[in-house]
Amino acid sequence: VCGATGMAGGFAEKGWGTWTKEIEHYRPGDVMSIGGHVWISLGECSDGSIVIAHATPSRSRTNQPGGGVQISAVGESETCEAYALAEHYMETYYPEWFERYPIYLCSPETYKSVESEKAGLFSWGTEAEDAVVTDPEGITQMSPEQVLKELFGE
Repeated sequence: VCGATGMAGGFAEKGWGTWTKEIEHYRPGDVMSIGGHVWISLGECSDGSIVIAHATPSRSRTNQPGGGVQISAVGESETCEAYALAEHYMETYYPEWFERYPIYLCSPETYKSVESEKAGLFSWGTEAEDAVVTDPEGITQMSPEQVLKELFGE
């Protein structure tokens, strides 16, 4: 267990993969550390939005705190592909949670920020001979829609 901001870099220090502040794409399984928060990428959509899993600070539909772990979207608006995917999977598979908490639309300016010294993106070294995590299903090369279908057995 470690602080959220340093988690991605800490994984790289253990030799589990690579860490960078120069981010081109978000692959499924990537771990992103930002100032005070960490999230896991479920993939980048064709419109550039990202489906993520994280413990969100969102408020409930009745304005109560505590959003908990959920699928969310990093995007410019609720019309982005990631938001539609997050909404579908949360409403379908977690209807009680979805009834209480709306999909959290994460700001790209905040959720992609590497301004903090320890912020950055970690990618698993799945190809290494001594890899901690392997990817026999090819998840890291899938689209977010394919990843979610695989995870939920659709």
